Amino acid sequence: MLKKDTIVIDENIPIIDVILSDYHNIIKVPGREITNQLLKTTNANFLICRSQTKVNENLLTGTYIRFVATATSGSDHIDTNFLLQSGITFHSAIGSNATSVAEYVIFSILHWSKLNHISLQNTTIGIIGFGNIGQRLADFGEKIGLKIIVNDPPLRKSGFSFPNYTTYSEIEDLFTTCNIITNHVPLTQNCEFPTSNLINSDLIAKLRDNALFIHTSRGGVVDEAALKQIKNEKNITFVIDVWESEPNFDSELAEKCLIATPHIAGYSFDGKLNGSLMMLKALSSHTGIEYDLKLLSKAISNDIKTSIARLNQKELYEKMDESRAFLRDKEIFAKTFAEDREGKARMFDEIRKNYPARRELLISDFDKLTISQR
Repeated sequence: MLKKDTIVIDENIPIIDVILSDYHNIIKVPGREITNQLLKTTNANFLICRSQTKVNENLLTGTYIRFVATATSGSDHIDTNFLLQSGITFHSAIGSNATSVAEYVIFSILHWSKLNHISLQNTTIGIIGFGNIGQRLADFGEKIGLKIIVNDPPLRKSGFSFPNYTTYSEIEDLFTTCNIITNHVPLTQNCEFPTSNLINSDLIAKLRDNALFIHTSRGGVVDEAALKQIKNEKNITFVIDVWESEPNFDSELAEKCLIATPHIAGYSFDGKLNGSLMMLKALSSHTGIEYDLKLLSKAISNDIKTSIARLNQKELYEKMDESRAFLRDKEIFAKTFAEDREGKARMFDEIRKNYPARRELLISDFDKLTISQR
């Protein structure tokens, strides 16, 4: 009998361990407990993680790891250059939680407009980054009456054809003209279009009075100190889900937000299941094993999903509030603000670890992951 390979898996990735346990030795642990020592002592061959695990030379030196996958869209926690140089196969789950994040943004806009009695018809939203999330958000936004402005220099340079209901704008103009601004870029450095500190103090100073600023990409993309400063000068509304020093977040900034949450915008159950699916397909390609996906396909089925065009604004708000419950997340997170540094970090991780299985509501024209394709 052949010896089974050992796979270390982040405990926050659903169902995948159940499916893989018939084929491999599975070790399921919290993401921050995946260490070099653990990988060495278990003789692990494969690692499937999330953003809490920093995958680099320090983690992998002296281990038998030859395959790394992250069940997240972003991969700034992965030293991809080191993996490439070491001959380690790498996969991410890019796009898996795109609808989840887009729903978070749409709900934030609806909540802001409801509280401030603002009509969304022809209100201008600036979307920085037009990848999987940005495209879905533009699709949803256009259907509820928003005027869509986009900015994505690398995509524009590639010759991408932006939808005819969008207008392209340079980022400086976007900040001076838009009522709502949201960013959906990866955290990158040392490249042609770096995004680290992309939204700096100069851009933040250009925010219009009474604007809504939404931040759900990655901590480090936005200058948090500049956000706190502009709040003293203008009536800007913040919605923030990602933080520079996670899990040690800035509670002073969080207290200034209409909605503040602990990096859970992409935490829909559907998004996690999509991530699990992508991990299984990547691992299957690597090992040559055809895993039994019936359990996952059954879990992915979601009968509540609907087109945003079928709902009026009040119905959309109420159904999203019911299905995603972001305001409850806000209340739970607010209870951590008074904790010390260690307490905040611990509770930040606990909220994410114990996050409920919330289902997405909306179908997007950009959805590619259908059950038939799975």
